[in-house]
Amino acid sequence: MLNDLSTFTRATIFGQLVPLGMLWGAIAGMDSSDPDVNRLVVIAGVSLLWMVGWGVFVAWVPGRAARRLHAEVERGSREIISGTTTAPIAPARVVRERRWKKNPPLALGAEEGRGAAAYSVAFTVLPPDGPPRRVATLSPVSLSKGTSALVALHPDLREVGVLDMRVTNAQVETSARDPRWRTDRLPTDRTVVGGYLMLVVALVAGIAAGFAIGWLLWLI
Repeated sequence: MLNDLSTFTRATIFGQLVPLGMLWGAIAGMDSSDPDVNRLVVIAGVSLLWMVGWGVFVAWVPGRAARRLHAEVERGSREIISGTTTAPIAPARVVRERRWKKNPPLALGAEEGRGAAAYSVAFTVLPPDGPPRRVATLSPVSLSKGTSALVALHPDLREVGVLDMRVTNAQVETSARDPRWRTDRLPTDRTVVGGYLMLVVALVAGIAAGFAIGWLLWLI
């Protein structure tokens, strides 16, 4: 979810532009000398239904995915904290954060805050055995974008991490100077959606598909 959002993002943009294309296709296919208002209303209604369906999709799918991710983060975090799995510690930088009330805050070196709201913090991490990637944590503290930290990485759940609060300031400063921050290719908001060019392609494809549907509905 954190490292590959390309399919969802493209599908969202594609679906958002289909209704606009349908209306353009209907207008293009309409006989201006003898317009069929009833058919135009039907096509507009189909476009509206599509928009409602698209709205339900973008409201439901991300929320469901976020709940599943955080449930996985909680499970993986407990495995790391309990010592049932060996988790390497990696340099990390905050990508973004938000309050998250559905799961408890969990961190190495901190007591579980039962009943307290966590901060869902996404980090870019430098794993010892692979390329940089993004992981999610349930942090007990708020961290601003760009803050350096050390995060324990679950060996099997690639998007799960636990903030290590046992470390010293000197250790965090050392991790912030890791040369891989400058030399490695870090994931960005552009790369995780598959590049902006493909988003433009999805936009054009959505309009074109809608245009074709609107045109065909007018000709039926």
